[in-house]
Amino acid sequence: MPCNLDVICYIDQYSEVARKSNFIVNAVGIVSSRHQKVNIYVHIVAFYPKEESRDSDLEKFNKGDIIKVQGRFSIIETEVQGNKIKVIKMVACDICVLNLDEQDLPQSSLSVVLIGVASDNSDVSDDKVTLNMIAREYIDNQNNESLSFELYHFPNDAHLLPTSSKVLRGSSLYVTGNLSIIDELLLVRITQINFIGQMHSNPQKSSNYAWEKKQMDSSSTQVSSTPSPADIAKSISDKSKKRGKSQGTSLLSHQKIPKLSSLSLPQVITDDEDTHIEDSSSSLPQPNTESDHQEETQTDMENNEKPQRPKRGRGGRRKK
Repeated sequence: MPCNLDVICYIDQYSEVARKSNFIVNAVGIVSSRHQKVNIYVHIVAFYPKEESRDSDLEKFNKGDIIKVQGRFSIIETEVQGNKIKVIKMVACDICVLNLDEQDLPQSSLSVVLIGVASDNSDVSDDKVTLNMIAREYIDNQNNESLSFELYHFPNDAHLLPTSSKVLRGSSLYVTGNLSIIDELLLVRITQINFIGQMHSNPQKSSNYAWEKKQMDSSSTQVSSTPSPADIAKSISDKSKKRGKSQGTSLLSHQKIPKLSSLSLPQVITDDEDTHIEDSSSSLPQPNTESDHQEETQTDMENNEKPQRPKRGRGGRRKK
């Protein structure tokens, strides 16, 4: 169930490792988040073919560049100066270098595309609709765990309500949105949501939604501003029936965000990891030509050793 990320980031660190048929780039990018007043750190892995004749959607970049990168992602745990921290790790499938200087790095969203399963029914309240979704993306053998995303949207997103209000536990969902990382929460403001496959929902009640009833009261005035992602995260954490909080290390804890100069990027990727990542990135299996050739040779030898008997049939002739 894929998790894809699209971001604009500044490349602060860059390293390159040569392999037999390609070379692997490890980089650390900084995202100036539009929805949070913190920088988001992304560990980018990119595979480039050595043969220039092979097509690639990955434009070559260097330290100091500003790039737009898209690829599959997960949340990993890494150790920096004896402390374990969690960061976003992504395997790039498309890279475009932007003609921008460092000071011109724009604020941008962490745009995500998620396919997963709802872990509970959606919660429709008077100020927002929330639901939880489990999704997982394979990065490598060490990073293959499911991620829990808290999804939400506001009542004025009327085009989302017919789908989000019918989400039941176990529903398969396709979701696009903007990711915010607040403490242990992976918070996604929904921009699009759809069911995957056949969906059986409960019949709709005839009563209006809570916010519609509130709007019908002409004596009440609503002057509240749109809640920020931090407000949404706090309300989700304060629910009486909230799920058990994860004990992992905070993603964006100010005490544990390392300086990029102290981050040690892996200079060598094992052949097993390299093979697994390249295999998962390719949509077509590679034929085993050596094995096929051996099987064909063995079959020919067996056929030559056995004398061929003339075929007989009704009304047929024996070959002389």
